[in-house]
Amino acid sequence: FNISAGKPTECCWVLELAPKPGRGVDLRHLTLLVARDSLRVVQATSADVAGNETTVRFLDIKENTGLKDGLFNFAPPPGTQVIQPQAPGQ
Repeated sequence: FNISAGKPTECCWVLELAPKPGRGVDLRHLTLLVARDSLRVVQATSADVAGNETTVRFLDIKENTGLKDGLFNFAPPPGTQVIQPQAPGQ
């Protein structure tokens, strides 16, 4: 993305993200509102090449709520090719 600052609001900074040319993305732009007091993204608005806009507001955000590690276990289905990253310098 190419990122620029939009006109800030009373509560938030505004980041305008535009996909870099030639990336084959159907997104025209993405606008993020970042709360000045918490530095959290509180709203995201995306617009596609057809002119459709979608806005998502993030309310009642909770962090570090004690989710158990077991919720994040993933076992690939049998026959799935798993590619492991190489260590640096290999």
